[in-house]
Amino acid sequence: MELAAAGVVLVACLALFAQILFLVGKQERAAEARQVALRTAANRLETLLAKNWDELTVTEPTAEAASAEVLALIPSATMSVQVSLATEPVDQPPAKQIRVEVSWTDSAGAFVQPVGLSAWKHQPRPEANE
Repeated sequence: MELAAAGVVLVACLALFAQILFLVGKQERAAEARQVALRTAANRLETLLAKNWDELTVTEPTAEAASAEVLALIPSATMSVQVSLATEPVDQPPAKQIRVEVSWTDSAGAFVQPVGLSAWKHQPRPEANE
């Protein structure tokens, strides 16, 4: 009788341990997906910041293809880029805000909080001729 009770307790502990391992693996995959999405957004933002002021045209959010690295890990990933003219503060030279966002759905089809990065590109000041 005691041996049967010990066996039941052991099976229950093993089942609980298996569930914990499953949840830890799921969290690891979610963290890796966020990390890859963040790296992709940062790379795209960096390429946009490298452009000249005049090359950055003000746009509504436009969808772009996510990188192969992102799509391998997150097949439902989409990336959007938006460039807008920042009007504040008034005493500063004009600036353009660049926003890159990567969004996706999880395996259950629920939307995951997107990863987004923003940066500002200021218009260069005119050179003073002396």
